[in-house]
Amino acid sequence: MILNRIPFLQGPLDTVAERLCRTMDSMDRSWSQKVEPAAREQIEALWRLSGLEERGQPIPAAYRLFLESMGRDDNGLLEQEWDGFSQPDIDTLLEMYSNPRNDELKERNGLTFLTHWTDATLFLKLTGEDDPPVCFDGSGGGLFSSSFEKYLFQMAFRRADQTQFLYHILLGGSPQDVELILAQAGLSPSEGGGVRALALFEDILDGYGIEKAWFSDAVQYCGVGPELAVRVTGTWGLNIALSSDHHQVLREAARGVIGRLGHIMVLKP
Repeated sequence: MILNRIPFLQGPLDTVAERLCRTMDSMDRSWSQKVEPAAREQIEALWRLSGLEERGQPIPAAYRLFLESMGRDDNGLLEQEWDGFSQPDIDTLLEMYSNPRNDELKERNGLTFLTHWTDATLFLKLTGEDDPPVCFDGSGGGLFSSSFEKYLFQMAFRRADQTQFLYHILLGGSPQDVELILAQAGLSPSEGGGVRALALFEDILDGYGIEKAWFSDAVQYCGVGPELAVRVTGTWGLNIALSSDHHQVLREAARGVIGRLGHIMVLKP
């Protein structure tokens, strides 16, 4: 998939860092020159301190590749999560795992890779897969992305839709709004309603010629059309980011979404 000449290439897992750098360098030519890998000693320390060594589990391959390429400094890629003050760097993670007050993190079947000042975290669910799912530990926690590789490219797409277009509109609805959307569609409200509402949203996009990105999943939708980029997240309620270089196209798309779904408000015009 290509967005404004920015490639989002799919490929073997062992090329994930190379492909990610190509994507980011298409937005900022010096981006990959500013990332800093984690030292081998740091990666081994994370393996021990997180309790993986004791359980006989390796660091999942997708995450190890990330650490080896940009584990100490990813030049702001994952830092932009939530409000832009997240901490994915290995120095912070080692400090966190070294603190006895965080020993409970070692007891769950997960490896924390991102922390936030609100004490929310993102972690890899240790399924034995090379590219495990990303989960959220916090209010309304649950599945955040179906795989770590997809999460990396979802974050790259987020950087692209925020920096490569002239106009943006952010729409959103709370979990309670999502229940109303589902009821309106004849579906019973249930846990994870944002994910079910996201599936409804895909039907709306048919009229805009949106190409669904390969790194979309049941929780996060990314897509590009001739004049519109779309990013939808169903991890908490429903958040819809629309971007375009044409203000009229953007306004019409926003009106179409609000008209079809209802119970959605403009969060940021």
